[in-house]
Amino acid sequence: MKFISSFVVTLLCGILVSDILAQSTEPQNLDFEDELVSLGMAGWFAPPSIKDYQVKLTSHNPHSGKQCVEVSSLRSEPNGFGNVMQYIDATPYRGKKITYKAYVRSEAKLPLGNAQLWLRVDRTNKKKGFFDNMHDRPIISPVWKEYTITGIVDDDARGIAIGCMMHGEGKIYVDDVSFTDPEGIPYESPYKPLKRVKTAAPSANPVNLDFESSEFDTDDRKGWVISKGLTSYKVKLSANEPHGGKQCAKIMSTGFNRMECGTIIQAIDAKPYRGKRVTVKAFARADLDEDLEGWGSLFLRLRQPGDMMLYNQKGDERIESNQWKEYTITKVVDNDAETIEFGCGLFRQGSVYLDDVSFSCEDCK
Repeated sequence: MKFISSFVVTLLCGILVSDILAQSTEPQNLDFEDELVSLGMAGWFAPPSIKDYQVKLTSHNPHSGKQCVEVSSLRSEPNGFGNVMQYIDATPYRGKKITYKAYVRSEAKLPLGNAQLWLRVDRTNKKKGFFDNMHDRPIISPVWKEYTITGIVDDDARGIAIGCMMHGEGKIYVDDVSFTDPEGIPYESPYKPLKRVKTAAPSANPVNLDFESSEFDTDDRKGWVISKGLTSYKVKLSANEPHGGKQCAKIMSTGFNRMECGTIIQAIDAKPYRGKRVTVKAFARADLDEDLEGWGSLFLRLRQPGDMMLYNQKGDERIESNQWKEYTITKVVDNDAETIEFGCGLFRQGSVYLDDVSFSCEDCK
């Protein structure tokens, strides 16, 4: 394999490669039966700025055919991450839903080592487009398994990058990639963006945990607030089969933005709970978009003075069931915590219902 040494790709910082690569309108060599290519040609390549990993073809246990691609670390405790990728012209896919699939297996050293498929849509004027790098569902299985990313290509998209990255020591293998426009029709959202809602100041004690207050939809939201800057989600009260009482909270998507999640949050003063164990429980259920792999989660956050994040924990179990179920998070509050935030989030698309929340302190008198 030959690479141009001056090329630098910084995936996580969002630097575009479309001005450097000669783009094809379709991904090439998806079964890795042809040779990898030099930078500047259509097909798979390894960014040469990554020094602690190598990318090569191997005949060692491919998923099918004669060979697959292997990404491996060159030393212990490697810096950065390994990566194999290719870049295509987004023009034929504008306004459409696309699906990127690949078979992957990992021999990366646990607990830090893993593989992650990734897909990024680059828009004009360096605007943010769809991006998913599987950071929330890393691949650790040594057995071949197919993984999927589905997203929307913006109407002003200029390029689409796909690839697989590796973290930590060891090796990962990729084979039999597919890239499709499953519907073949433009994606149109019937929803309009929402206005931004500011987060309220923390209160002394949790309030309206059963969502029965009729004042929930006022500006102060009776303790519950929506996170700042949401454009693709809204929160409202719902009488649709609450867990208890007459109503519950509903978080629902109104469009699609991979960079956001829909959240409902309540913030309280952390000072009375410093050094003590607190527990947040809530009943939740979900109505999700399976094509876009949506899910919900409880969360608990601690913040220091100045709004610095001290701790941010999602629930151990995702909210995916359409049946009411109780979920729990427990944490000892740090002695320098200023604010406790707890609530529920919706990731990607669908709806999550929340009801009968409880907040307790194990060591409080």
